[in-house]
Amino acid sequence: MSDRIAVMRAGRIVQIGAGAELYERPADAFVARFLGESNLIAGTLLWRKGERGALSVPGLERPLEGVLPRGPSADTLAIGGAALALVRPESVRPEAEGIAAGVLERVYLGELVALRLKLPGGQEIWCRRLAGDVPAGLAHLHIGWDADRVTLLPEV
Repeated sequence: MSDRIAVMRAGRIVQIGAGAELYERPADAFVARFLGESNLIAGTLLWRKGERGALSVPGLERPLEGVLPRGPSADTLAIGGAALALVRPESVRPEAEGIAAGVLERVYLGELVALRLKLPGGQEIWCRRLAGDVPAGLAHLHIGWDADRVTLLPEV
């Protein structure tokens, strides 16, 4: 196994880095989809400052804040333009004061449970938690995640 990975698309290198770096901070939506399960929430870039930015998402009251990708991909994100917020399923967690989401599906995976959730505005995401942490039979769940676990990406 290598400690550096190169992800290529159409014969060109999109991103090079350690596995954890590519998984946690992909350069774009292609790399995010290539490496593991990805919740890609569509919206419009509201602002960017340094390594951070915020996305306005239809149906959500508050913007999603996150980290911008490193390298040239960050430059393709323009204020007012389309962008995606990457939130990995394992980063989504129940929160008392979080975003109200409908539970569409519950998949029992042994020690884990995967929940397919519908956000206000209609977009769907997946949440993966320990099976004992999420009671069966829920129709709704309030969710959240840490802003540092969100990466704002260009759609490719």
